[in-house]
This record gives sequence, C-alpha cells and structure tokens, in this order.
Amino acid sequence: MWRWFTVSLAIALAGCSTVTKVDEAQASHELGFLRVGQITRSEVVQRLGEPYQSYEGGRIVSYRLWESDGHLQVGAVPQFCLMLVYGGNDIVVRRSLIRLR
Repeated sequence: MWRWFTVSLAIALAGCSTVTKVDEAQASHELGFLRVGQITRSEVVQRLGEPYQSYEGGRIVSYRLWESDGHLQVGAVPQFCLMLVYGGNDIVVRRSLIRLR
C-alpha cells in the first residue's frame, strides 16, 4: 500500500525541481482540522474544495496551497503540495505537506 503512495507521490512531484517535507508541527498548526483517522472526504472537500489532482481512482489526492498572511490557502500559484490518502469509508489515513521550490 505505501509503495503505491510513494510511487504516486513521486509522479505528482516529478515536475518540481526541489521538494521538502514540512515539519509535522507546522503542518498540524495550519492543517489541524485534517485529523488522520477521523476526517472524511466530504469534510475535506467542504474545507478545501475539490482536489487539484487525484490518483488511484481518488484514493490519493493533492491540493495546491500557498501561504498568505501566515496562513495556508488553496491557490493557483502553489508553494506547497498537500497529499492525502483515503482509506475505507473515505477517511483520511495519511497526510503529507510538502514545500515546493
């Protein structure tokens, strides 16, 4: 399962020259509502809208985010990529926030 996540993540970020995973404490501060194991797909879509891209039939999705006034927002000029993996019952089972350069 994680192998597919890794492959999908590599494909999603192939066009980016440099990526850095954001510290989990910072990600939790900005994206605390994305409670792994608790938040559903419909709740994510209510907060963030439709994902920028999806993989494996929607099991893995990505959002393009940018920072404005110290807060992350969904945006067209990405500074960050948020990757979410959904498990059974459309619950988020993994999240990664990656800084793009």
